[in-house]
Amino acid sequence: MSTIHVANLSPAIHGDMLRSIFAHFGPIADIRLISGQGPASYAFVEFSTSDAAVKALAMSGSEFDGRALRVELANQKGGGGAVPPANPQALSAELFVGGLAPS
Repeated sequence: MSTIHVANLSPAIHGDMLRSIFAHFGPIADIRLISGQGPASYAFVEFSTSDAAVKALAMSGSEFDGRALRVELANQKGGGGAVPPANPQALSAELFVGGLAPS
């Protein structure tokens, strides 16, 4: 497994910041930053090697932008930390728009 799940991120964080935090553990193949409607932002950082991902676990508990990071190996099936599809077109979204005048 070469992907880690990073939770408790500041809403202000972006991909370049994550790359600078985790790049010294090994080459990064991909970063997927997931931001919700509030402070529950998280990310998946995929390393080129599983050794680098294991080394990156050392960042768990480290403080960044006033928040203690939670870093764990990402699960492939079920439960928290499941890796989303790498193909963005495979994702779907639902948007609710309220308060519109009847037509």
